[in-house]
Amino acid sequence: MENATDKKIKRLRSDNGGKYTGRRFKDYLNRSGNKHENTVP
Repeated sequence: MENATDKKIKRLRSDNGGKYTGRRFKDYLNRSGNKHENTVP
């Protein structure tokens, strides 16, 4: 996972939106070594 500056993202923060809570997305984050943090909406 990279952002607009081509730097690797280590941690993704989201507000528990549906597209960021699915099993496939969690598996992707685990495989790529990224962490997911939930914030208060």
